[in-house]
Parts: sequence; C-alpha cells; structure tokens
Amino acid sequence: AVMLGDRGGISDELTELFRSVGVGHILAISGLHISIVAGLLLIGLYRVPINPWMRGLFVIGMLWLFVLLVGAPLSAVRASFFWTIGLLAFQMRALVSLWTVYVMTAVGFISVSPSVLHDVGFQLSFLAVGGIGLSLFFVKARKTWQQVVLVSAGAFIATLPIISYHFGIVSVLGILANVIIVPTTSLFLTVATVVLLASFFFPTVALLGSVIVRILFQFMVWAATIVERLPYSVIHYTTPGWVATSWYVILAVLLLWLLRLQKRRPQEFWV
Repeated sequence: AVMLGDRGGISDELTELFRSVGVGHILAISGLHISIVAGLLLIGLYRVPINPWMRGLFVIGMLWLFVLLVGAPLSAVRASFFWTIGLLAFQMRALVSLWTVYVMTAVGFISVSPSVLHDVGFQLSFLAVGGIGLSLFFVKARKTWQQVVLVSAGAFIATLPIISYHFGIVSVLGILANVIIVPTTSLFLTVATVVLLASFFFPTVALLGSVIVRILFQFMVWAATIVERLPYSVIHYTTPGWVATSWYVILAVLLLWLLRLQKRRPQEFWV
C-alpha cells in the first residue's frame, strides 16, 4: 500500500499517526518513490548493451507508466517531470540547475491548470522540494547523516505553515521523526520493489524478502508511535492566513540576505 500509494490498504489510525508526527508524505507517491524506481531502473540497465538515448527514454517511459498506474498524483507527476528533464539534459551533456528544472515544472503545471495553485498537494510538493534544495544549497553537508537532517529541516521549515493552515497540526518533533523514518522508508521501498520483481521469478526469495519488508514497516510504525508519545510532540493549532504569509515573506527576506553572502550563484546548484 505504501509503495503504490494505496490509502485503502492503510487504516485511518495509522494515517493519522504518520500525519501527526510530520511523516504523512511517506504514504503518498512522492519524489522518494519516483527516485527509487528511477534509480533501480538505471542500475538494472547500466550494463545492458543498448544506446544511452534508448536507455534514458526507456527509463522515462517506465516512470510515466508507473505514475499513470498509481493514479498520477501531483507529487508523482512533479517528480517525474524533474527526472524527465534531468535525464534528457544528461543525455545532451547539458548542465541544468535545480532551479531551472523547478521553474520549468511549476510553469508547466500552472500553464495546464492554473487552479492547481490552490491544491494543497501542489503547494506541499513544491514547497518541500524548494526547502530541501535551498537547505542543501546554503549549508554544505559532507556526511550522509548531515544531509538527512538538512533535507528533513528544509522540508519542515518550508511546509510548516501550510500544514498547520490546512490540517490544524504542528509537528514540533517533525524533523526528528523524518530523520528516523524517511531513511527507513527509502530502504523499505527499495526492498519492497525488489521483492515485488523477484516474486515473478524467485518466489522463495521473495517470501524471505517480504519478512524484511514487514520488519521495516513495523519499525516505522514503532518510531512514529514513540515520537508521538513524547511531550508536546504534536500541537493542534490552525495557522491564520496572514501568519502563513508573514512566515514566507520573512523566509524570502532571509534567503535574499543569505544569497548576498554566497560565493556561488543558485544557478550553479546542478541537478
């Protein structure tokens, strides 16, 4: 259910648990899912003797097929646009900055359907990616655990007012929950995808792998439960519109000031 974004296979209690601690995004098809699918496809085709362009186009085609199969949620479409532009640029040996891809994708969405600006999924998806990109651009993290913290912090800061405005929840320990659960989710989705593919050819191996998948998911639930039980981990508060607007205005001013201190331009943050 988590791998395919099927909320019908997940109880309302579990959905509320993950949402309350700030990791509800793992239950929806997002950039994490799309990136894992793309990564596995690229690894699987790495040594296949085919034209690089054919390899890239095949991966792009499979990504979009996957997106259609899971109902084409906005977050998955956005991630697929990112991968499509990135893979095409790579094949053309062109350096494309993250922000170029970001703006092209956003403009594409809005051009097709201007009303998408009012969609909470669109808002959260693009704000989270923007927050992650900016955090990695401004803070140089050399170690993996530092990058995990930065990714979680960037997404948390960028989406906090919108989540509170729409859902009336402030996940005080959202960064902690994401640092623990998101890496586990990456491993969970990777193993689950491999198990799914192995089930067609090696049923016994797939059965053993499914045990690992179950253990990983139970760990995610356990970690979310522990975080939720900590004092003041979740505050029920609906942010007024003017407060959310002020939050982003302050962030924009802060980012402009930080840009003046940077020795590199945002355009140099490559995909």
